[in-house]
Amino acid sequence: MRTPGLGHPGAHVWLGGALMSDPLHDKLLPLLEQVRRVGKGYTALCPAHEDHDPSLSIEPGRDQPILLKCQSQQCPAEDIVAAVGLTMADLCAPREETKQRPAAVAEYPYHDESGVLLYKVKRWEPGWEGKSKSFAQYRPDGTRGIQGIRRVLYRLPDLLAAVQAGRRVWVVEGEKDVDRLVRMGEVATCNSGGTGSPWPQPFAEWFRGADVVIVADNDDAGVKHAERTAELLGPVTKSLVVMRPAVDHPKADISDHLNAGHALDELRPLNASGEVARDAKQADGVAEEPTPTRRVKSQPLRQIKRRRRKYLWDQRLPLGELTLWVGHAGIGKSQGAVWLAAQVSRGQLDGELKGSPAPVLYLGTEDSWEYTLAPRFDAADADPDMVYRLYVETSPEHEDVVTLAVDLETLREEIVTTGARLVVLDALLSTFGGAKLTEQGVVRRNLEPLARLAQELGIAIVGVAHFRKSSDSNPLHMISGSSEFGQVVRSAIGFAEDRESEDGSCILSLIKTNIAARNLPSLRYRVEPYSVQTSEGPSDVGRFVLLGETDQSINDVLNREHTSAEERSEVEEATEWLKEFLLEKRGEVARSEVMKQAKKEGFSEATVKRAKAKAKVAHKSLGFPKTSFWIHPEFVTDGDIPVGSRGGELTGGELTEPTGTTSGNTVDDSQSAQGRVREPTGVASDDHPKGAATQGELGGAQTCSGCGWSQNSHAHAANCGDAA
Repeated sequence: MRTPGLGHPGAHVWLGGALMSDPLHDKLLPLLEQVRRVGKGYTALCPAHEDHDPSLSIEPGRDQPILLKCQSQQCPAEDIVAAVGLTMADLCAPREETKQRPAAVAEYPYHDESGVLLYKVKRWEPGWEGKSKSFAQYRPDGTRGIQGIRRVLYRLPDLLAAVQAGRRVWVVEGEKDVDRLVRMGEVATCNSGGTGSPWPQPFAEWFRGADVVIVADNDDAGVKHAERTAELLGPVTKSLVVMRPAVDHPKADISDHLNAGHALDELRPLNASGEVARDAKQADGVAEEPTPTRRVKSQPLRQIKRRRRKYLWDQRLPLGELTLWVGHAGIGKSQGAVWLAAQVSRGQLDGELKGSPAPVLYLGTEDSWEYTLAPRFDAADADPDMVYRLYVETSPEHEDVVTLAVDLETLREEIVTTGARLVVLDALLSTFGGAKLTEQGVVRRNLEPLARLAQELGIAIVGVAHFRKSSDSNPLHMISGSSEFGQVVRSAIGFAEDRESEDGSCILSLIKTNIAARNLPSLRYRVEPYSVQTSEGPSDVGRFVLLGETDQSINDVLNREHTSAEERSEVEEATEWLKEFLLEKRGEVARSEVMKQAKKEGFSEATVKRAKAKAKVAHKSLGFPKTSFWIHPEFVTDGDIPVGSRGGELTGGELTEPTGTTSGNTVDDSQSAQGRVREPTGVASDDHPKGAATQGELGGAQTCSGCGWSQNSHAHAANCGDAA
């Protein structure tokens, strides 16, 4: 006698060539979940009560065939057996019979929207208990039972791609029928478990806008399942028709229809009147695809309406586009996103909506709303009635994160309902589910529909993302996950830490734009400590504060981190040359002249800009069009603030002087803050020393109408010859 592996369904005992049916392995174990071999017996979830940790022990007995014991609730053996549809008589001693041994003949993987394997269904033939076939569900590691695992449709990624492309989708009863249609070049799906299992939620959203053909099996259960499916899908599909096989024998399915030599266009309406078919054209068959939704056409240029480009944040963040908001962790990206949302909620951001407060939808997945995000918005002075937490409700008691592949249509509805003009997705990768970002096309399939949504509704969508740890000369190549991010979006703003800054400020730059001017100045910002009041007392957060324009860019900062010793020596040399050159020119020189002379001296523009930061050379912009001037540090005083010039003003936000008041509390680097942005109006030093004073703080110093500098400054003396 030999005993095959007892750890899986279908194990039997063979006696002299005859196969003896084993009720433990043939009948009971296939009906239990999370079955594991323990010694001579097994453990499993007890079906007689809600069991989350396997508490049922099962062993072969001596006086009776099977011993059952619930270690948790002491459920009676009769209740345990009845819970799986058996009786104690079904577990009588094995009787000798000759039968074919069940075997797994097919395996059907179920993936989520992004292609991540959730579970598998195995088809066993012959089935257990004399059935012709049986099915069992398994976790990815091979453990039987999928309790706690999210249910999805078979071939879900293919279904989503087909709906987006406008292709017809078939809904049938089983995986075997689905695969048969797929081999014919069609797109098909089904739910696991057959007609007796509920459709997974939110399955109807996966079919929104689709052309659907449902094929019912020729039995009462199949017809009821098809009609229920049609009832659920009817409100969201573009067209829907319910058909049945042209084969009359009971339980015939679409495979039987095809095996009998019939074509797909020979399927029959579910009933003679075609009542279930919502599209009258398809009520008498499916001979053709629905009215084509894809066709190559052309349009003369004259017919295309011209529209003005609009910006949420003037020249930096466009409306009607998806913008990436990207940088290394812990440098204030999220704080900046909160600041942006707060500004929009108050109508304070320079741009199309200035003066018109607008609602904001904010998805925050990396921080607690109670402990972090809500206090950050308070620190940013956001309007609490205009900022909305964004989430997905799966039931009255459960929430989930927005998944772009599934929730785009309901996201659209929420945007329209609230009137939101800004949607922030922080972090953007959270909306990809378990997507394998390295697979070609995954990022594009998720982001392109999102970008179209922004364009259709005329809103700005900001996706917060991270840089990889490794550096690159192009910031777009550093975006974590996939290089496709930089290819798909038309707009991107990068954030970087400036380690040479004495005041701890960082830099944000427009790193990609197919829309705005490319020479837009970068901005400096700082995350400052701030205390907010909560119902439980004060809580420390960080607040995002813009400081002004800078000649440094994110590219300069990132490239500086990988500078060789030879390059550092060149920067030192350029620093000395720059200071001497500015002194020779009485302390102030137009930037263009500096760069022209530097080129003659053999210094690159990047090296000179680094030398400028190292030498603490300030700058100002005057006139129209603006002309930038560099000022030697010895010629700059606290009073050197030109009045009446826009050279020091920061385009893109309502900025005033930092008050300098904080809570005095320290804030961890990862703690983010966001607040009303303040900026000095005047000379914008690249390192922005803390405590820069306004003209009023200096006692009302008079400004020279000739040079634009304070009359008691060295710069005025150098330019106009008066004594300071």
